[in-house]
Amino acid sequence: MQQSNQPIQPKRRGRPPKSALTVILPATESTLARQPRKRENRADHGKILRPKRRKGDTFAIPIPTRSQKIGRLYAIGSNELSQCGIEDSQVTEATKLSIISSLDNFNIVDISAGSLHNAALTVDGKVVTWGCNDHGALGRFTETPDSARNKAILEAGNFDIGEEGKPAYAEGLDDANIVKIACGGNATFVISDQGHLYVAGTFKDKDGILGFSQDNRTEEPIFTQCKPFMYLTIVDIAAGEDHVLALTREGDVYAWGNDEAHRLGRKYSERRSLEPFNLGLKHIVRLYAGSYHNFAIDKNDQVWVFGFNNMGQCGLDTIRQAIIPPEKHSFFKSQKVEEFAVGQHHTLARMQSGNIYVFGRSDYGQLGLGDEVTKLQPKESKARVVIPTIIPNLSSIKLVGTGDNFSMAVDDGNNIYAWGFGEYCVLGNETDDDVTSPFQIPNLNELEDKEIVRISCGSSHGLFLVS
Repeated sequence: MQQSNQPIQPKRRGRPPKSALTVILPATESTLARQPRKRENRADHGKILRPKRRKGDTFAIPIPTRSQKIGRLYAIGSNELSQCGIEDSQVTEATKLSIISSLDNFNIVDISAGSLHNAALTVDGKVVTWGCNDHGALGRFTETPDSARNKAILEAGNFDIGEEGKPAYAEGLDDANIVKIACGGNATFVISDQGHLYVAGTFKDKDGILGFSQDNRTEEPIFTQCKPFMYLTIVDIAAGEDHVLALTREGDVYAWGNDEAHRLGRKYSERRSLEPFNLGLKHIVRLYAGSYHNFAIDKNDQVWVFGFNNMGQCGLDTIRQAIIPPEKHSFFKSQKVEEFAVGQHHTLARMQSGNIYVFGRSDYGQLGLGDEVTKLQPKESKARVVIPTIIPNLSSIKLVGTGDNFSMAVDDGNNIYAWGFGEYCVLGNETDDDVTSPFQIPNLNELEDKEIVRISCGSSHGLFLVS
């Protein structure tokens, strides 16, 4: 597939169009469990993956534990589809950091923002969702479905039909104790304390719904266990726009989803796009996914990068169309990265020192390098910074987040900084203006003496968990 060198342009994010759904009645989890392992039928449910065994290799990653630090959730930015939890449909944006009071009774300990929806994890391992649910990303019913398949699921489970904008428990997870959540563009992924992966929603491409497998190209309206990973123990997940990365206990990385723009770290293959495959990386301990490019960190703190690189967002001092297969990142060879925040075409790397390095697309100020950023690159590359570059005058950072084309950071003093594409007043300056350098969001007196423990950004909104 030929890819364009032109970056995807920011646009107002409205409700995505509905697509026709294929009517296929799925096998239930209980029937799958009864199938003899030696007689698995690929035509029924795709390739079943097995742990990759290496002789003498004792490396193992524990399943993550759930935080017990309960916080209150604040939001800012677009509320067109109730992403900010403001139930009044007339309020299309939160121009200031606003508390989502409807979540106070859920005892939230973690959050994840998708493009147009969100998920929160409760202290007792339940999942709460809100926002756009046109493709089932909330993992619960918010209207009577059009397809016969999903109507059958609704009737068989006797599920309630709730409201998109009102946070409520997701369905299909009654017997699961969830420890990790991750939202993508039109899907949500969660991991249980047994290392089981559950999915809701769908992957999409330019033509509409892809589903999660070649054999079942429809959306999942409630959470279901991911069949290809039945016999793997999943310890981490990172969700992009329409793809996901899964990390196993053995430190192996599996990629899965829409294969366009080389985001899966291999040559484009429409035929294989919905078959999870092993990327060949070893002893990985953390994963990060953006819209089209990704990062992995191994047990030796070595950074690996792969995916779309048309704007230098992989930070390898080159403008190659894509980085495939995954490559070691030479810049971070001797520097420890604490975490990445990966946007649509730009990247933030928070270092152990508390500084932030940035690279990728820069034409909306999303790198925070100021109006003079174009002087860092040749004239033909004005919108790009391909070498990781430190943001000046920004230090002691403990948290970072990126939307499609904006960025945020929180320092040790719990001050919030924002910069980049300013649509929907997402930057907290009560205007839609772009800002090219980090500035401290004003008027946050209500957060005084409180600790910000988590930040997560969607396309045009940001979430903050405050304890």
